[in-house]
Amino acid sequence: MRQYARIAAVIALGLVAQPVVAADYGYQPTINAPSMIPPEEIGTGWYLRGDVAVNRTTRIDANWRDDRFTTMKAADSRVFGGGIGYKYNGWLRGDLTADHLDPFTVRGRAKCRNAGCLPGDVSSEQTTMNAWLMMANGYLDFGNWAGITPYVGGGVGMAYISTGKHLSYNPGDKIADDSFGASQRWSLAASAMAGASYDLGNGFQLDAGYKYLWIDKAETGTSGNVKGQVQYRDITSHQVRVGLRYFVY
Repeated sequence: MRQYARIAAVIALGLVAQPVVAADYGYQPTINAPSMIPPEEIGTGWYLRGDVAVNRTTRIDANWRDDRFTTMKAADSRVFGGGIGYKYNGWLRGDLTADHLDPFTVRGRAKCRNAGCLPGDVSSEQTTMNAWLMMANGYLDFGNWAGITPYVGGGVGMAYISTGKHLSYNPGDKIADDSFGASQRWSLAASAMAGASYDLGNGFQLDAGYKYLWIDKAETGTSGNVKGQVQYRDITSHQVRVGLRYFVY
């Protein structure tokens, strides 16, 4: 045991003496301290997104000349979209998106103005609509809670909205008495969103939320029988959306 103790003492003495000897010869040991500034990752923050949704249009104000249509109702439709975005920090992000609203049918009623109409008669109105939406959106994320990030957001942009032929049926008629032509036009659009995302790992996030969509106006073409165009205003929709985001690192 004494022999092993002597060997250990010699080794310890050598380790202590080594820096002293190095200092005598002007040698300074190099210490590799970790850098306090992390290297910048090229591409961090950029993401791609794809979305599907169910669109329910709950309000359309329609009129022809001074005649305001009533009980305008629209069928539900599907929405498909995608976009590219950037996450600025843990709270703010923004993206540019393009959505397509599949065609949906719009029906309503109007006062019957033809010569054969009786007082109080109403005509049945029908058309179809679909739209492309190009939006710039901003979001506020509320932290990360066990992988879940709630958010709110808003967007502004333009809608290229198309209307099919607008057909008007007098009471009891099976064939349209008036037909307004199809038309397309650009219109102002705005939206408000709320939802949450879930981190799936490997740069993927699942997104589920609600979107309120407003389109300013649309219109038909002209009619061969009557003057003017049918005007549609304040087209309001509610959407339930599910999407996937992929962060490009």
